[in-house]
Amino acid sequence: MSQSSANSRLIHYIVSILLAILALALILVLALPIGFYGMAMYISPNLPDISDIKTSNLEMPLQIYSKDDKLIGQYGNRMSLPVTYDEIPQDFINAFLAAEDSSFYEHSGISIKGLGRAVTEIITEDEGQTGGSTITMQVAKNYFLSPERTFSRKLTELYLARNIEEELTKQEILTLYVNKIYMGEGAYGIRAAAKKYFSKSLENLTIAEMATLAGLPKAPSQNNPVSNPDVALERRNWILGRMLELGHITKAEHDKAIQQPLGVHLYKEKLDVNMPYLAEMTRRTLVDRYGEEVVNAGWRVKLTVDSVDQRAADTAIKKGLIGYDRRHGWRGAEANGEPLANFKTYSNMVPAKVTEVSGRSFKAELQNGEVVTIPWSGMSWAKEYLDANRIRRYPNSASDIVKKDDIVRLIANENNTSWRLTQVPDVQGSLIALDPETGAIEALVGGFDYQHSKFNRATQGWRQPGSTIKPLNYAAALEKGYRPDSMISDGPLRIGDWSPKNSDGRFYGDMTIRRGLILSRNLVSIRLLQAVGTEEARQLLDQFGLDKDKLPTTLSLALGAGQATPLQMATAYAAFANGGHRVQPYFIDQVYDYENNLLYLANPQRACALCYNNELKELNEKQLEDFEKQAEANAEQREKAVKALQEDPELITASETSESEEPEVVAQDSDSEEAKPDPKKSLQTAIESIRYDAGPESDRLKPVPLTYQAADQAPRILKPAVAYEMAGMLRAVIQSGTATRAKALGRSDIGGKTGTTNEMKDAWFAGFHPTQVSVVWLGFDQPSTLGRGEYGGVAALPIWVEYMRSALKSVPYQWVSVNNVAKSEIKKQEVVNLSDDDKQGEKDYSSQITNQKVIGNAGMTPPRAALTERKPPEPVEPPPSTEPKSEKPVEKKPAPARKPEKVEQKAPEKKETAKAE
Repeated sequence: MSQSSANSRLIHYIVSILLAILALALILVLALPIGFYGMAMYISPNLPDISDIKTSNLEMPLQIYSKDDKLIGQYGNRMSLPVTYDEIPQDFINAFLAAEDSSFYEHSGISIKGLGRAVTEIITEDEGQTGGSTITMQVAKNYFLSPERTFSRKLTELYLARNIEEELTKQEILTLYVNKIYMGEGAYGIRAAAKKYFSKSLENLTIAEMATLAGLPKAPSQNNPVSNPDVALERRNWILGRMLELGHITKAEHDKAIQQPLGVHLYKEKLDVNMPYLAEMTRRTLVDRYGEEVVNAGWRVKLTVDSVDQRAADTAIKKGLIGYDRRHGWRGAEANGEPLANFKTYSNMVPAKVTEVSGRSFKAELQNGEVVTIPWSGMSWAKEYLDANRIRRYPNSASDIVKKDDIVRLIANENNTSWRLTQVPDVQGSLIALDPETGAIEALVGGFDYQHSKFNRATQGWRQPGSTIKPLNYAAALEKGYRPDSMISDGPLRIGDWSPKNSDGRFYGDMTIRRGLILSRNLVSIRLLQAVGTEEARQLLDQFGLDKDKLPTTLSLALGAGQATPLQMATAYAAFANGGHRVQPYFIDQVYDYENNLLYLANPQRACALCYNNELKELNEKQLEDFEKQAEANAEQREKAVKALQEDPELITASETSESEEPEVVAQDSDSEEAKPDPKKSLQTAIESIRYDAGPESDRLKPVPLTYQAADQAPRILKPAVAYEMAGMLRAVIQSGTATRAKALGRSDIGGKTGTTNEMKDAWFAGFHPTQVSVVWLGFDQPSTLGRGEYGGVAALPIWVEYMRSALKSVPYQWVSVNNVAKSEIKKQEVVNLSDDDKQGEKDYSSQITNQKVIGNAGMTPPRAALTERKPPEPVEPPPSTEPKSEKPVEKKPAPARKPEKVEQKAPEKKETAKAE
């Protein structure tokens, strides 16, 4: 009986447990949907709108080109090239399904098996070949969520995935996935990845290459075929096996793909010519206008600067600065005992550590481990630097110059067979050249080396202009009625406590204005400014392009006190070269989008718009003719390549180059003749473009037929006669004045003016030819003396001569015209509003490009192509009484000063004084 009772209690206990389990299960069954929908009600208000993800944005690096189509700069590291569903190869879809979500077409956004794997991965941080998320969940994560691994983020991902499945088709979801997924190396989406890893379009990928790319989303760094080829190969082969298992490929296709190497052909763009100052100036201009996202907008920007002129300018600056540096001696080693790896190469000056010092030679180790010997001939120049005015005698031995463990700079000859000692100059310099007809910048160098100093002294360096400002004041006097042969005194002068002097301390008495400028006499300049009036002169200088607010209101203005940039001085001197017109500097000529559609074409005001417009029809016809010829030649070359491949298919594999071999970009010397195209090399390039149809070459800017529009007239700021007379006076400065070193060019159609500031802290030369204006500045960033004798004609002029020798090499003789061929009158400068979205009658000058026009897409806001956007005031008109009616003007001759004069006028402050040559 007791046994039966015990059995009964056991059965009752077991039944009770089973009922409890059933009850718990029932509660869970009821609680799960209640909890799910409760959570949904809590999360749903914070979920994003699914319609926001139906489009993907193109992202490609910003590329910058020279006028002659050389790639000079590239910014941005993201690639995203959206595709439509129809553009996705079916094999690629199958590879992704095999790798990421084989039940994609069966589930509704959430896979129970996948959820299990996801939970396991969160808890164990385990990584397997298959991921825990469905493709739909990955779309939710990539478009809306962070990559963190938490239960709350995963729960939100689940709700988003369900919403996405309800609102989008499977094709739309898959398209979003392949366009957004990160695939490493800065590539987002499959088209960008095919380009980045294989330099191919989607349709040219093999099954093996598709499988390689399909293996990246799981772990882009770990499965990267570049950095981890073995892991990537294992992942690829697993995916190929899954594709075979799922019936996506045949056994023969599987076996063939397995046997293929990874075959990575990494997309590597290389600059044709390095122009860092110009490239950075362009990037900064676009970013200031459009924001940081512009660097990934895929734009192709073409500048006004020719690479040959730019190389010549860069060479001239380096040669001039090194020449100055050598004149002032050896400043000693950069360091001693420090790690060599801490030092960068600047220009072609490589760092080296001295390992052994002999009698008249020393050995040094380069950063690559090579040990080189520097003979006495490569270091004997190194007199010891004491200060800007003093150096010691020549050294007697190598130990007078270096010691063991010194960090020094070496430079090799062209063949790297011998080395010599050098040093990075402390002094800096800049050069800017522009077209006086349009203001287009044709060369710009902001310093010795961009990597050494990124400060752009050509556009940002405010310095005293010294005597280069004198011609601008002389022009103001000519506008008032003076003539080049008007007489003026070079005698002593006293203004309050200020007794200005000439640089040589001598007084020559009466002389013509022309003679005063040729000899750069300070007292002549001061008296002319007295006659004109400082306020009127400042007004005219403002029209020339200088900033009136940075110019003194005292007579020290006559000697170049105040501040100006090399760009401003070049703009000012352009008026002497173009017959008296104010042009606006600009450097962005054309802007294209990634698809090579023209977005912007500069149309600057011109010094002679009439001349340009009369020839516009012929110009456009020639542009079209040249484009058609080039297009025909390109098509013919491609046809030859296709035919060659048909005859010998192995040519396509022969075109491959080793991934480890980087073809060196050799900058062509500006003095050498243009290299003739090699037919064999051209054919090989065409074959390469067929095999690797999405390589860097496919993304280069392509020529398009341009149609130029009629130009507007640049405002006139000087009378034609005044501009002509000033040009003649500046030509005389070169022929018989302070700039006679420029006669080395062997030309009589150039003019210019030297400039040296007080204590020789700045050396200038501003010169021009009717086709180009160029300005050179040299000095220390922290103003200090350059040393005795370092006048503008000694330090800056040789740099100008070096550059202009190249720039004018094939330019025939021509000179400034005295006739008003532009039929223009002195008037207020116009500011052209380029933005189509400005309100009627309102002008937002902060978003305009001065003197530019936009063509092409309506509503397109152009980049800020101009460097200066100020609107000059009205020009100073000369009094009617000073312009005689007779053909020959009556000279206005101030009374000569035989003894010091006392003038009741404000004397300049000491900090504004400037000593001129």
